[in-house]
Amino acid sequence: MQLAQGPIGQLNSKYKKVNIIGAGVSGLMMGYHLKKKGFEVKIFEKQNKVGGKIGTIATSYGPAETAANAIFTNDDVLELMDDLSLEYYSAPSTLKKYVWRNGKPQSPPFKLFELIRIILGAFKRIDKSDLSKKTIFDFFSPMMGKFFAAEVMSAALGGIYAETTKIIHFQSLFKHPFKSKTYFGFFRELMKMRKSRSSSKAKSISFEGGMVTFIDKLKENLKESIVTNHEASLTSGNTIICTEASDASIILGSTHPRLSKLLAKIKYNSMYTSTVFTDKEIDFLSDGFGVVIPPCENFINLGILSNRSIFPNRTYNDEHFSYTFMTKTKDDLGDIIPKELDRITTQGFSKHITHIESTRWPKAIPIYDLNRFETIMQIRSEMNNYENGLVLFGNYIDGISIREMVSMAKNFANQYN
Repeated sequence: MQLAQGPIGQLNSKYKKVNIIGAGVSGLMMGYHLKKKGFEVKIFEKQNKVGGKIGTIATSYGPAETAANAIFTNDDVLELMDDLSLEYYSAPSTLKKYVWRNGKPQSPPFKLFELIRIILGAFKRIDKSDLSKKTIFDFFSPMMGKFFAAEVMSAALGGIYAETTKIIHFQSLFKHPFKSKTYFGFFRELMKMRKSRSSSKAKSISFEGGMVTFIDKLKENLKESIVTNHEASLTSGNTIICTEASDASIILGSTHPRLSKLLAKIKYNSMYTSTVFTDKEIDFLSDGFGVVIPPCENFINLGILSNRSIFPNRTYNDEHFSYTFMTKTKDDLGDIIPKELDRITTQGFSKHITHIESTRWPKAIPIYDLNRFETIMQIRSEMNNYENGLVLFGNYIDGISIREMVSMAKNFANQYN
């Protein structure tokens, strides 16, 4: 069965006006694509700025991103860049992606015996029983082995979802039904499907002034539609709520109590995004995109991105280097970064830190677990009973990345030609 995807709810075709609550990436993308379809759009934002978590802080050493450092592209993203006449940098395809294993960086991330096990495991039959309940670990461990599925795969996905494979729900990431009985067939279907959906090679892109350049371009396009410092409420007509699930729950509390209660069940992880400037380069990241860290290594940081290797102009001079640390904690950051930087380099490397710019997000990333999946299914069912005119959209629904926000907003707007 094909799982429903994208924004929940439908617009009322009687109205050409749409109120959007929230001017984060999801709200801006929804506003942009609906405006292109001829809707009269008004976007209300309670903060004094747009972009949500996405932003760039100017420091004396270079730009520091408050959240995402880049956009991973598909055809819809590249089309958007052309529409906005927005120039971008592409990350070099030759950069290595490391996994920290047994006290050192490793690329590729597997050992020879693990590779052999994965190749042989590809011909195993897939246990499809209770597939809707399975985690990523449940699904892939028969093929890859328990350690690889629990540790190496968790490292790879942790930088995106901030969770382990024992928590991340399988069908939340792999929504399309598959017919294959073996893992080999499953991957063939997956590659065929992805190839059919996109003709361009996926790549990471960013901008001269950082990610805020992207937000500013959308803001410029929608300048007549955006109202900041405004606490909007639900009104008659068309309303699209593009906030975190908890804020959407509050907005709907008095008018849609059952829906509000469901939205309140969706949980988020607390994280810091930190840009660390140093006057010395981390040797193994000179040719690297970054390094991700498995849970068994007992780091609090999920990984490190090598900003100057990925994109030019991440520092203002050649004497400094820039790294992004992703730290999953509810506590104060304290001296976590210097201590773990010493562990991942050499003792005393932290003395080369010249500046740290950190942003704390109490609700950084929605947890893509079974609870979220089942809650979203219940919300879709609940909203089938409502009249058109109310829509929910955000990264807690069916996709966590900017790329997915772009595609889902575009596909939603295309229904209303």
